[in-house]
Amino acid sequence: MIHAVLTNKKTFYFLFAIALLLRFFNEYHFIWVESDYGVIIETAKNFIDGNGFTNASVTVADFSKPVYKPLTLWPVGYAMFLIPFFFNCRKLVGGLCFCSVFYCF
Repeated sequence: MIHAVLTNKKTFYFLFAIALLLRFFNEYHFIWVESDYGVIIETAKNFIDGNGFTNASVTVADFSKPVYKPLTLWPVGYAMFLIPFFFNCRKLVGGLCFCSVFYCF
């Protein structure tokens, strides 16, 4: 029965589209912006603000002035992929959702 359903191309594409929509819905409403994702979003935002692919931190001596350190632990490709989404919809979360949805495929 399952084999017969999945061998039909229209049914397969329909189920695949439903799976992508459900995955996007899940990522959009239950997004996980911790650890690596947070660093990458900050890197993309700093690039958009004109500070390059950097992460901001502060020193104990002066909390009012951020110090920008270049991103050296991860490649910047993921951050570069998020940048067009910011210019398109002014949110990096949409780009992060898009990346997360297609990351599993």
